[in-house]
Amino acid sequence: MKQLILSIALLLLCSQTIVQSRDTAHRVSTLRNDLKTAKADTTKINALNALAWKYYFKALKIDEELGNKNGIATKLGNIGALYTEVPSLPSQEGQEKKGYALAEDFLIQALAISDSIGALSLQKSHHEKLSELYKKIGDYKKAYQHYEQYSKAKDTIFNEEKSKEIGRLEAGFEFEKQMLEKEKKNEKKQALAKAELKRQRFAIYSTGNTATNR
Repeated sequence: MKQLILSIALLLLCSQTIVQSRDTAHRVSTLRNDLKTAKADTTKINALNALAWKYYFKALKIDEELGNKNGIATKLGNIGALYTEVPSLPSQEGQEKKGYALAEDFLIQALAISDSIGALSLQKSHHEKLSELYKKIGDYKKAYQHYEQYSKAKDTIFNEEKSKEIGRLEAGFEFEKQMLEKEKKNEKKQALAKAELKRQRFAIYSTGNTATNR
């Protein structure tokens, strides 16, 4: 239940970015405060779930109008996860499936779009959500398959981040090496310049002494 409430809270935070009117923004802010006090109040939590459902579909529609595939995949995944947590939520008009079947549909759509745009972090998230769904409905074979895919994506992301970190360290080391070499060259130039100045002064001094002796 805590995970569900956190999920809804995150949803409402995101929904504020697509809300234009002050009135709606105020209602979203009020709802976020209500989430903090809902706790075990089943009636209130059910109402908040219904409102979360509404905002997810509103956000999905906006992303579809904008052609934002990353956003579409994210919202579809969120809706699928919500149906997994609360299968009693209503279907949209024209949808025959309900509950877990709907959750599966939305998550599979989300995964397909994520695959098509190469969004590895979203793929990881959707595989994890599908694994949780199949585990919940007792399809352990599919749960395991998606968990394996989730683990692979997670490892790939970790390795990519490590590679980037190593790249940054190597770039930093190379930059520092170049700066040290540049500093050494400058020091060498300064030393040569000082030596040349000293030689010139000595030459002037020697010339002056020679002229005096004459």
